[in-house]
Amino acid sequence: MFVFIGHKNWVLAISWDPLGLTVASGCKSGEIRIWDSKTGDAVGKPLIGHKQWITALCWEPIHL
Repeated sequence: MFVFIGHKNWVLAISWDPLGLTVASGCKSGEIRIWDSKTGDAVGKPLIGHKQWITALCWEPIHL
């Protein structure tokens, strides 16, 4: 189990990718972060620019 440290405001949405490799989290300040589910490390930089709270997240389904 990990504690994902990075958001500076309330986390309002969390979504696992379809393969369970990464987790996306969105917060009250409009920031989205992507996390490696095996290590707990952040993947890349936060996605910023949303003017409202992030209240839902989803992943594009995998097409096999």
